[in-house]
Amino acid sequence: MCGIAGIYRYRADAPIDAGVLREMNRRQRHRGPDDEGLEISGRVGLGHTRLSIIDLSPLGHQPMGDEARGCTITYNGEIYNFKELRAWLESRGHRFRSRSDTEVVLRSYLELGPDCVGRLIGMFAFAIWDAPRQTLFLARDRTGEKPLVYSDHGGTFTFASEIRAMLADPEVPRDPDRVALGAFLGSGKAIPYPRTAYAAIKKLPPAHTLTVDRHGLRMRRYWAPDFSRKTTASFEESAERLQETLDATVSSMMVSDVPIGLLLSGGVDSSCVAVAMRRHTDQMRTFSCGGSETDEEFLRARMVATSLATDHSEHIFRLRPETMLQILDHFGEPISEPSIIYRLQMCEFIRSKGVTVVLCGDGGDEVLGGYDYYSLLRRHPLAKRLLARAAGGLAAVKALPHLRAWLEPRVEIHGLPVARAVGAALERKMRGNLAAVGCRDPEALGGVEEVRDLVVDWLEAARVGNVIDGAIFADLMVSLHHNHVMISDGVGMSQSLEFRSPYLDARMVEFAASLPWHYKVDTNPLLNKKILKRLFERRFPRQLVYARKIGYGGNIRFLQERHAGFWNGVYRRLMPGGRAAEMNLVDPGAFQTLAAFDPKEPEARVILRLSVVMLELWLDEVFGSGRFARSIADEFSSNAVADL
Repeated sequence: MCGIAGIYRYRADAPIDAGVLREMNRRQRHRGPDDEGLEISGRVGLGHTRLSIIDLSPLGHQPMGDEARGCTITYNGEIYNFKELRAWLESRGHRFRSRSDTEVVLRSYLELGPDCVGRLIGMFAFAIWDAPRQTLFLARDRTGEKPLVYSDHGGTFTFASEIRAMLADPEVPRDPDRVALGAFLGSGKAIPYPRTAYAAIKKLPPAHTLTVDRHGLRMRRYWAPDFSRKTTASFEESAERLQETLDATVSSMMVSDVPIGLLLSGGVDSSCVAVAMRRHTDQMRTFSCGGSETDEEFLRARMVATSLATDHSEHIFRLRPETMLQILDHFGEPISEPSIIYRLQMCEFIRSKGVTVVLCGDGGDEVLGGYDYYSLLRRHPLAKRLLARAAGGLAAVKALPHLRAWLEPRVEIHGLPVARAVGAALERKMRGNLAAVGCRDPEALGGVEEVRDLVVDWLEAARVGNVIDGAIFADLMVSLHHNHVMISDGVGMSQSLEFRSPYLDARMVEFAASLPWHYKVDTNPLLNKKILKRLFERRFPRQLVYARKIGYGGNIRFLQERHAGFWNGVYRRLMPGGRAAEMNLVDPGAFQTLAAFDPKEPEARVILRLSVVMLELWLDEVFGSGRFARSIADEFSSNAVADL
């Protein structure tokens, strides 16, 4: 893994400032502490920081060029089929100087041009300067595991792996994006692509390429799975194919010239990855995170680790509220996911053990249907469809708003075309969150429709034909994209640690899309991910396979009764308002109802409150005096958290 950066003055004449590129590299040095490089030629400058994983020699140095063809690449990622691609390219006459996958990507472009992305299996974000064509070509992997942000301002195009590197360029405008901030509060967790918290900085969407030349910017989607092509194989036959696909994917991800491990929760997703890894190595290291020695997740992970005879390490989480201040530094924009706080500690722990690459079970729920609410969609679908059609003409529903408010969320998703239905369900949830915090800014409220349309666009491109597949794919690509993509990359690379997730690989996503929905989701949530649990049953007892769902780190309770003093202190200092209130993003009166912390309240309410805290923290850090940051530091040092 690496950090990439660059500047292209496609309509401007000013020279490239090497100092700016060096500062961009410095701000994302954690992504690549092993080496760095700059390449400036005319109106183009490329930067790179390297975390050496394949071919540790200087031959893997970047930016990497082909002088004969006039093309130069800066690349972040891992191409899992690079050996096969290399052999094919050699048969086409290409000669390689290194063993790196970087050179394979560059020569794939030389051979195929922009269509090279269709041949790449892996996670990646890269930019190639094509001097003969005076074109900068950028691409991002299919599920967006590797980040790529950019800005188009005044005839200059700037890009990087992280927002904070972008801000090293003084020409990039700093104005906040109200639409994006509204989408953040609506989702309650993160800002969906293509926006960022800054109006002038965008995220390149997953599975998209971007071409920049003197004519401007042209974006193209190059991939979407096809949910309409369902297998005719039986459940048992499909389980065998899933085993083969998972094994092949895991095997390809274990190619590394540095130590590799596994983030093990004891749940189905990471445990199935563990079994697959064990088939390909005799020396396997596993890592678990919990809240105490008797944590149920620890107990499950120990059972799996013992069965597979792994070298197992455990980390006991301790609340460090100052981590909230680190989070904004790593992500460069507000993000509100409690798991970040313990994931960051876990990454520090794993890296301290000398491991550079770690596999994980991220994406299993979003690809194979693991969440409880998917089961609700399976219950009585025919009755709900009939009720949805009837409700449109019932005078009682129109006359009684309370009845309509109760009925619509329960049946609407069954009465509309799939893409519109799933998009409408997300829109309803986001509008509810915005109403709960009292958002009144028209631009911010408009962010909801943009996210809804993003979901509809993806579902139509993937030809999704039922609401269960629709909910699963919307979670993978939009609704929960932050959870398995942004967080894993952000916290991992903050510690120079590379995450690899077999379930996010295009081979797994495409296979799962071919499965009938009833191979994945059951009316009983404990049976969800049915086909994956069939594999798990082959190795472990049923009480482990069908245990209650926890989720990685789900037993960690840093929002506990004994921590209430800290959190209530933070909310008191935030209220009666701040910059978010001044911008009409949050209404102090509406938010007052959320101000008293109750550790027993629903998680959604906790996260909604945390989203306002993180928004205010970001606004104050970027546009203010750091008042709120100091308040957190004050609370952290007070007696309220003396026992943490």
